[in-house]
Amino acid sequence: MPQATAVKVHDLFIPGTRNWDESVVRESFMMLDANEVLKIRPSVRATEDVLAWAFEKKGFYSVRSAYNFLKQEQTEAAMAKTGESSASGGSAQWSSLWKLDIPPKCRVFWWRVLHNSLPSRAELKRRHVEPESHCHVCGDPSESLYHVFFECLTAKHFWKAVKDLKGLAIPRLHPCSFATDILKPEICNASVAALIVCGAWALWTGRNGRRHGRTVWEPGAAARYVSNLLEELLALRPQNQPRQPPARVMWEKPEGGWMKVNTDAGYDQTSSTGRTGVVIRDDGGAVIGAAARWFDDVDSALSAEALAAREGLELALELGLDKVVLEVDCQGLVHLLHDPEAVYSSIGSLCLDIIELGKSFSEFFVGCGEMQTRWHMYVLLRSLHWSGRFFGLM
Repeated sequence: MPQATAVKVHDLFIPGTRNWDESVVRESFMMLDANEVLKIRPSVRATEDVLAWAFEKKGFYSVRSAYNFLKQEQTEAAMAKTGESSASGGSAQWSSLWKLDIPPKCRVFWWRVLHNSLPSRAELKRRHVEPESHCHVCGDPSESLYHVFFECLTAKHFWKAVKDLKGLAIPRLHPCSFATDILKPEICNASVAALIVCGAWALWTGRNGRRHGRTVWEPGAAARYVSNLLEELLALRPQNQPRQPPARVMWEKPEGGWMKVNTDAGYDQTSSTGRTGVVIRDDGGAVIGAAARWFDDVDSALSAEALAAREGLELALELGLDKVVLEVDCQGLVHLLHDPEAVYSSIGSLCLDIIELGKSFSEFFVGCGEMQTRWHMYVLLRSLHWSGRFFGLM
């Protein structure tokens, strides 16, 4: 029977290995924590532990990453108090922002709104820059970004002019999550989101102008300006061109006497699983080995690529190869493998294993061949009729 509770990390391993004992991990942690622990890939060759900062890609602490982490916690706490779910939205919201048909300056402006980096009076008071936070226009006790964009008298006149001009009403938005909510297709479509972002930019510009002595700012004229701007951008957008098929890039032979190990990986974020493929060819182009494997509990696409690279070198070692070129299709992995401090990164243990495996060959080189690797792996896996759980040698 496995022990009920682990005291040290090595108690979570299968005895005599550096592989997790899943039953012990799940008995020692809550379900969500256990799932995250199982995604960690301990190095089989590490001799010492290292301290690494988990919130930076390269593992080094920085004030910026600590600030971003604390801001995220603050936002999540505020959302929890109001009963709202977290609205960070991940990559989907970022993709929606960059795809909006709006001027680049408006995209940058909304990026700053998302990061709460605009100097509203409420934010300046929170940072102890100003003693008061009231709105100079309507006297509201807290001039937040939400107030400037939607609640102030100027904002209400502006959005009424927009409704009269465009026939569009602004949806009801939450004060804590409005910045990300408008980027959600189920709340705002692309045209409404573009209108809100540009309208908010116009309101913020007018607010700054008034603070610097500009006394005239007509909401109707601003609404017409924003409307015309969006219409002109839409007219300038190029028509969709038929997509050209990608050019076939042929695999390149290694130099005489060398063997080339091509690896590739796939990653499913929903199920946290990865699939890896390996092909080894000699300097004449003949396939001398191939493998494919399925991995559970994978935390990122980068981890999947590193697992594939490790699998490729282990296969090359089993085949007794001497001079090896490892070619992956992930530039980020190549950069880490050439970085002497890669051990501190989120995949540091895998990088260490790959580097140590490379020392087993008389000569070893790592390179990146994105198109070559991807096309070659596609052809190989089709020829293997890979089902997802196959692993073998040709």
